[in-house]
Amino acid sequence: MGENVDGSKIDYRKYGFIAVFLILTYLCYLLLKPFVTYAIIGLALIIAAYPVYEFFLARTRSAKLSSVLCILLILLIIFIPLFFAVSALIKETVGFFSNKSFSDVEAVASVVSDWIGRDVDLASAATKVVTGVGEFAMGATVNILDSVTNLVIGILIMLTIMYYGFVEGSAWLLRVRTFMPFKEQQKNDLFAKIKDVIVVVLYGDVLIAIIQGALGGTLFFFMGIPNPVFWGFIMAVLAFLPFVGTGFVWVPAALIMFSKGDMISGIIILTVGLVVIGGVDYLVRPKIIAGGSRIHPLSALIGAFGGLKLFGFSGLVLGPLIASIFEALVQFYYEEKNSSSRLAVDGGMVNDAGSDGFDGMVSMPPQSVGSRRKKRVQRKKKRMG
Repeated sequence: MGENVDGSKIDYRKYGFIAVFLILTYLCYLLLKPFVTYAIIGLALIIAAYPVYEFFLARTRSAKLSSVLCILLILLIIFIPLFFAVSALIKETVGFFSNKSFSDVEAVASVVSDWIGRDVDLASAATKVVTGVGEFAMGATVNILDSVTNLVIGILIMLTIMYYGFVEGSAWLLRVRTFMPFKEQQKNDLFAKIKDVIVVVLYGDVLIAIIQGALGGTLFFFMGIPNPVFWGFIMAVLAFLPFVGTGFVWVPAALIMFSKGDMISGIIILTVGLVVIGGVDYLVRPKIIAGGSRIHPLSALIGAFGGLKLFGFSGLVLGPLIASIFEALVQFYYEEKNSSSRLAVDGGMVNDAGSDGFDGMVSMPPQSVGSRRKKRVQRKKKRMG
């Protein structure tokens, strides 16, 4: 063994172990990289559905059986309907763009022009918007079809992660907690924040978007508007985006009905859009995420577009989820720093200059300012006496 500057021996075995560990960590990252999206979705579903797993566990007394039942329920509620919805969406998307016509848009343009007294070229704008959305939808569909093998493997990895996550989730969490440089209460607060964010995103955003898209598609179906599944999908996507929403679809649909002279259908679409579809945001969402913190619109917007770029279509969910967890971590650190500062002032605690702001605090006996001043006066009197 060689020697350090201070004369101590260099432990080459220790550094060799660290080097091998880092290399293996990088290789594991490369192995997981193609399926990181499925892994994140699996972990998020574990946290969101864990109360359901506990419900089954309390009745079956079997962790493995409860995990299987929970996964089957998730497949039944989410993935099987999603499969049929995607199949219908592909058919309607192909049909929509093979018979693309903007005669209805031109009729709306004439109505709008009469209202504002200016010529409005909505057809060209609609062509660009719808073509862009359609190309994205078709591109996502083609990517999915081109990656059937990766899709199947990814889903298997996700289901495996979910199975062992339910069965061994407590042990996983315990291992993660041992590496966190926080106090126990801080760890509890941090995990509570992360869980809160995941529940808000999955139940408050994803579920609301699905409900609004389903309601919009159903409305278009009963109103006789072509391609209701396609437009329901577009409304579900727009529901993720702050400041946009489903109104960008059903308002033009109502205007088209008005331009055709079908006043009753136009009024029905506007009424259902405002009261039912829009009411989901104001009536259902607060009940779903009662007690949870709302996600900042900036996190939702950046997360959605950044997620689309990084993860593809699933980034609509993963992007806001990751951005919101990061926001929660920053907020957690900010609250802990403020709490530490208040303790330092109120309890006579001094923050060590070399500390990290969490555990590097040196506790002093709590004394009020008045008592310390009184003791100083008493010591001065003794010296003078």
